[in-house]
Amino acid sequence: MNNFAKKPSIIICSAFILLMLACLYLGYYTQPVLDDYCLAYTAGGFNNIWQHVAHEWATLTGRWSSSALTYIFYRMIGIDNYYWLTIPISLLSIFLGSWFSASMIVPTFKTRITLTFLSSFIFISIASSIGDLIFWATGFAYYTVGYALTTGSIFLAFALSKAEGTIQYGRFGLLLIISCIACGLAELFVIALWFFMIGIYIFWQDRKYLVPILVLMAVGTGLSILAPGNEERATRVEESLALIEIFKEVMLYGARGLLLPALAMYLISYIPGIREIFHKSSEIVEIDISKTARHLITAFSFGYPFAIILILIIAIGAPGPGRAHNLSLFVIVVSWPIIISTFHFLRPSENAHKYIKYSMSLLGVLVLLAVNNRNLIVDIASGDAKGFYYSISDVRQTLADSSGKDMLIPITSKIPRVSSSLHFLVTEDKNHWINQCVSLFYNLNSVESSYTY
Repeated sequence: MNNFAKKPSIIICSAFILLMLACLYLGYYTQPVLDDYCLAYTAGGFNNIWQHVAHEWATLTGRWSSSALTYIFYRMIGIDNYYWLTIPISLLSIFLGSWFSASMIVPTFKTRITLTFLSSFIFISIASSIGDLIFWATGFAYYTVGYALTTGSIFLAFALSKAEGTIQYGRFGLLLIISCIACGLAELFVIALWFFMIGIYIFWQDRKYLVPILVLMAVGTGLSILAPGNEERATRVEESLALIEIFKEVMLYGARGLLLPALAMYLISYIPGIREIFHKSSEIVEIDISKTARHLITAFSFGYPFAIILILIIAIGAPGPGRAHNLSLFVIVVSWPIIISTFHFLRPSENAHKYIKYSMSLLGVLVLLAVNNRNLIVDIASGDAKGFYYSISDVRQTLADSSGKDMLIPITSKIPRVSSSLHFLVTEDKNHWINQCVSLFYNLNSVESSYTY
């Protein structure tokens, strides 16, 4: 066995650490955009978190725990000197989300940490929108933190459902709190949380602990979906699509959410060291998780990307943003050991010729490098991230020095277009909501952009 096969943990962990360092470097040059200005301005207008959450709940969104998080972030950290803290918070959330998932599958620390690093690396590498996932404060507040809270709730419920004797009240209390908080995040997280929690509770040994958890989850979910602010947002929905168009969009975007992560996981599982990790994990899964539960989780993982797109089309008349699609990719990636334990034919063939194994392994690595990692490398090597930062910083400084004025910002086409950030500050329409938020934040009469070439 070669050195790579002997030390897969070192290779995998090193690859993820390099990816994190690249994200942290680019994060230093990230700029606030879009909703950042709206939320920063709104948060600054309230004396405490309760007033802010109540305002958002009544006028904008029922995602009450996300509203609380945005208040904490924009009041304590802000969008100026320490905006870069978005990146380590986002990376930690992804890591914890993968860790909790791996903890339900493998008992040994070494294999668990390796699977966590591997899942995190794959997820970041193929995410539909890496800017929303890691480099945008609003994105992390409404979505990325949810990976840790949702999978943390599922992990605690899974562990407690198997506990014998006196329940561990500390963990049970923590589960009560975080499962309720998780229900106040993006609605797409809530769907996944309810599915897994109900499935876990079917096998709960002492049903008396089921009731308070489900009651608090129901309260948290009810507060989210019944908020008056949701009706306000619904007025902005585009014209609904025809049935045939809905079907096309669901199939197209759902297949992307299913096939890309599944393909990447399958191909890289031909790498010897990774193959051993998958085999070990799936063997443990077969012992600890019933066949029925494995089939249900696999069916949910395969169907979830299509369900997300259908829900988004019904809700907003469009397939939705990449940050919503990221969730479907995450579910596939972290449940892969469960999937291959359900369908053994997904395991790489041990009898395949070594050159076939090498080819499949190389193709898997290329898939991971070709989606987001290629763009991150280009942003760093070309200096575009730094150029974008200084270009937008100059514009922001001009706005900060122009209180009470009508501003026309000349935006040159030469401003670098980087994958690690959204690409504009304001639009050419001074009445656009983005422009209005920037105007309020900088105390301007109005602001609009004009592109020069």
